[in-house]
Amino acid sequence: MAGVGATESRWLSIWCGTWNVYSAGPPADISGWLGLTAGAEPCDIYAVGLQEANASPVAWTSELVVFDPWTSALSDLLCSHGLTRLFIKRVFGLLICVFVRVNLLPWIKNVEFSKVRTSITGKGAIAVRFQIRDFHVAFVNCHFCPHAENLSVRNREYFRAVQDLRFSDSQCRNLLDHHYVLWMGDFNYRLDKVGVDEVRSAITQDKIDELRQYDQLSREKEMGYVFNDFHEGIINFPPSYKFSTKTHQYDYSNPRRLPSWCDRIQFRIQPPCFEADGTPIPFPHDVRPSLQLLDYASHPEYNNSDHKPISGTWLMAVPPMSNRPMPVAIVLPQMWSCKQGATIQYEVQETVPTSKWDWIALCRTGWQWAKDYETYVWAAQVTGGQNSLRSYKVDVDARYMPSQPGQFQLVYYSADTSLGILGVSEAFLILPSENSPDGVPLNSTPGDLPPVDVTQSSSSTGIQLVAVSSTQEEA
Repeated sequence: MAGVGATESRWLSIWCGTWNVYSAGPPADISGWLGLTAGAEPCDIYAVGLQEANASPVAWTSELVVFDPWTSALSDLLCSHGLTRLFIKRVFGLLICVFVRVNLLPWIKNVEFSKVRTSITGKGAIAVRFQIRDFHVAFVNCHFCPHAENLSVRNREYFRAVQDLRFSDSQCRNLLDHHYVLWMGDFNYRLDKVGVDEVRSAITQDKIDELRQYDQLSREKEMGYVFNDFHEGIINFPPSYKFSTKTHQYDYSNPRRLPSWCDRIQFRIQPPCFEADGTPIPFPHDVRPSLQLLDYASHPEYNNSDHKPISGTWLMAVPPMSNRPMPVAIVLPQMWSCKQGATIQYEVQETVPTSKWDWIALCRTGWQWAKDYETYVWAAQVTGGQNSLRSYKVDVDARYMPSQPGQFQLVYYSADTSLGILGVSEAFLILPSENSPDGVPLNSTPGDLPPVDVTQSSSSTGIQLVAVSSTQEEA
């Protein structure tokens, strides 16, 4: 743990993973890599970086495609554990995905993306950054130049990425301005100054310590050439590259491709800053940034690529968070039915900026991202309200209501992408167009309806869904 501030910190758990997937699709079960085996508690934030994620020529001409087998597999798994998609982007054959718990959304803003091509061979780096409780966090995914002899090229690519990954936030225009940077990828640093027989012997006898002295990245960092002020967990796992595809056997056939720790995760904590006169610049809310590494591991059980996936888990200190309500409070709908007009009511905190281009999505529970809607409406513009809230109503035309009943949520999206999701309703039932499931006429009052037991956990948001009886509602 790097340190503590004068104010008690809130600790968030972060999982990061990197994998050069060699254009292969996802295996049937990726829960082991993401640490989501039976009984495991999900982390608060997940950041996934893939390289060679469908690197075919067709894929390179369709970078705007948001869903592919990998994004679908990641979304289905993580959203079923109470997370939602914050950001997904694929560029240069690189894919970066960030998922967060829905209860963190009120504290997250200024989500931005940046990219840089570091060489004419198509290698590069991409980054997602956001602000959470006034702390700035950046995740980077990269793929650098291969082969042991291209060490200096990789070093230049690192500096190019640091220089050209830029953002519009005035407080964090540069990558290294952030309080936290977690950088993952296929860095492609190799083992050198060692022969294939010695490498094979060390791996066979599980003498990993003997190989670390030949690792280019560790040596370059120690000499201060790259990744200054970045940290890495102790490498206690065998080299993650190069394997014969669909096997667990190293490929020693090409001397240019010795088994190496190509796939890595580096992390940086912003050091204290000072004014020109030497006065310390305080951190937000007097909380000093701190990352506690819990785990750094390879996952050799997967064999659909010539690389093995790598993961790391941290505890990240942020300023304290209360149970902050979302900026937009959506009134829980009552007595909605298929193909019948309805009215959405919601209240917006006075300090929250709204736009005529904000929109409200009606999604089935299990939604994963902005386009998982059955229908949507533009936000209302007529204001009333009191007590520092603005009250709104907006109608949903019967023609656009769902044709099939089920459990739904309303999600308020800001037109300002730096703000993202501003409100999520609790789950509610939309009944069939003629009768409820129990044959109760739709013109019945809520008190006439029998209790409906739909208590469960929403697969995407972690919000507890509880349909209550009339006596509970009155209470």
